[in-house]
Amino acid sequence: MTTAHVEKFAEMMVNDPALNARVIKHKKDMSVFASIAVQEGNALGLVFTAQEFTTFVMAERSTAEAGELSDLELDAVAGGRARFGIAKMKVTVPTVRSGPLPPAIAGSTTGGQPDI
Repeated sequence: MTTAHVEKFAEMMVNDPALNARVIKHKKDMSVFASIAVQEGNALGLVFTAQEFTTFVMAERSTAEAGELSDLELDAVAGGRARFGIAKMKVTVPTVRSGPLPPAIAGSTTGGQPDI
């Protein structure tokens, strides 16, 4: 029984939408939520108690309510992962183009220079 196993389980939930769906649907009842988390964790070789899971969840909630990032969220940002329970997003950055803009983009038919 370790807190590290609870943290690993939370990380696995972020990366496995099916696991997340099986557990998160019980979040309205903390005792059932914790019990299902323990069962799913045990099936994955992670050993922790319902109390350890509940303590972890309450700490995450408290940190979120304070407007701070938890250790798990900081790791997610640093590693490019999404927050526990939040969908993953990809961001693409456009490339920089030199030269005049194409007429359709510039809103002009005067050689790519914007109308002023």
